[in-house]
Amino acid sequence: MSGLLNIAGQALAAALLFLNSSSVWLVLSFALAGLLHNILSPDRMQRMLGNRKVSSIWKAIASGLLLPICSCGVVPLSLGLYFSGAYLGPALAFMTACPIINPAAVLMAYGLLGPQLATCYLVTGLVSSFLIGLLGNVLAGPELRAPGMDIPVVQVTLDAVETIPLQARLWSGLQWGFADLGVQVSKYIVPGILLAGLITAAVPSSTIQRYLGNPGLVSIGGIALIGAVMYVCAVGHIPFIAAMVASGAAPGVAVTFLMTGAATNLPELISIYNLIGRRAAVIYNVGVVGISLISGWLTNRLLMPGFVPYFNLSRSRQAIGLAGSITLTSPELVRYLCSLVVLGLCLYALWPGLRRLAKRTQTALAVLLVLLLLMTGGCGRTAEKHAQLPPPPAENEGTPGETTPSPLVSYWQQRNPGSQLVKWADGDLNGDSRQDAVIIYRVGGNKCQLAAVLDLAEGIRVTEPLPAPVSDQVVSIGGAGNRGVNEVIVSGKKDGAYGYAIYALEQGRLVNVYGEGMDQCC
Repeated sequence: MSGLLNIAGQALAAALLFLNSSSVWLVLSFALAGLLHNILSPDRMQRMLGNRKVSSIWKAIASGLLLPICSCGVVPLSLGLYFSGAYLGPALAFMTACPIINPAAVLMAYGLLGPQLATCYLVTGLVSSFLIGLLGNVLAGPELRAPGMDIPVVQVTLDAVETIPLQARLWSGLQWGFADLGVQVSKYIVPGILLAGLITAAVPSSTIQRYLGNPGLVSIGGIALIGAVMYVCAVGHIPFIAAMVASGAAPGVAVTFLMTGAATNLPELISIYNLIGRRAAVIYNVGVVGISLISGWLTNRLLMPGFVPYFNLSRSRQAIGLAGSITLTSPELVRYLCSLVVLGLCLYALWPGLRRLAKRTQTALAVLLVLLLLMTGGCGRTAEKHAQLPPPPAENEGTPGETTPSPLVSYWQQRNPGSQLVKWADGDLNGDSRQDAVIIYRVGGNKCQLAAVLDLAEGIRVTEPLPAPVSDQVVSIGGAGNRGVNEVIVSGKKDGAYGYAIYALEQGRLVNVYGEGMDQCC
């Protein structure tokens, strides 16, 4: 048990580290995606990136070259382009290029990996981004464009556009970026980060470092699989890869690991799968992993044998300093605040599901209570024999001779003098703040029925009768269901067979929404 708790603690710590390292970029990406969504007109976006032209893919790649954003931070921007009118190909090309060949990563690669290996890495990033964009345009089905983007764009006159102030458009864009895109992305990014933290805790980084650092064990295929699921920042891992290459790892391993690690990770793949579609996630992941394998193999063919690891201390320091100057650094407090924003958006997205889960849990607890009552009823005769005490009734339950009937129960008795009243419960069944009643009565020697007496604004109404347990009946009103009104919980037995049911009032009738064994005890 202590080992599992230790792994869980390490997983949460790793997930928090991943979230803090990417949350600032995520928040900035939500804002930037929202601004682009509202400032760039749909027809302009479609002219630029909303087509199958090769030039559109290169435009997306060029845009990715300008932003030093990590693989998680690029997800909102790419999805923002996609849902603003860009085709799947340019969106995937941007998603691939941005984390791999952004300015900070390229400068760091040339300073630490050397001209030969860095050039292979740069060319691989450009070619892979283009090929993945091409695959996205060619292999995509209905997800080629976002839903609703196939509707022709209506041209709006300049006068109509000018009636909307720039400030209002900026505010509307920010609302879309956070309340729409941010909520949807965070819902999948946060679970993905938690899963990445669990993998990191289960497979410690020291194990991966030993695997990477031992040239005899390294295989390009294994590195591609590791990089595809790990959360890797290209800028942060280039020094580590440079050290591994200097220790004797093959140069192709460096290219493959940086490609798959920077361009693919679990939060990113989960977001693509859920927000665009399965085919898009397969195209992206298989494309990146496949191209990285080929690139690693070609790099080894070009540079080996005879490859000499690059080492130039002064240039390495210059590259690290220059890369750091163009990379966004934020105080720890800002990172934590941005992490809270992302977690808040995720919670907001998951809240309806959590409410449904809470209601189901409430129903399960009600069922458990019924089972406990059934067990109490089953032991009633033994309890009477030893303790001479009857089982306690439900809180709002009544029994003839023991409890004074409510007005509704008396009303029912006056109109049904030939039926024997067994049990009843009082409570509000339809949410109108009026007291209703549920009655169990005997209509024959071995037959009971159940009905609700409703106090409506237009008068008193009795529902159609339903079969009820024959003996040891327990009835109560409570446990608000999915519609926010109370439900009827009934249990009992017949000849030792137990059963229970939960009824809801729908369109003036009692409807069985959950239960078991009622056909055997009625």
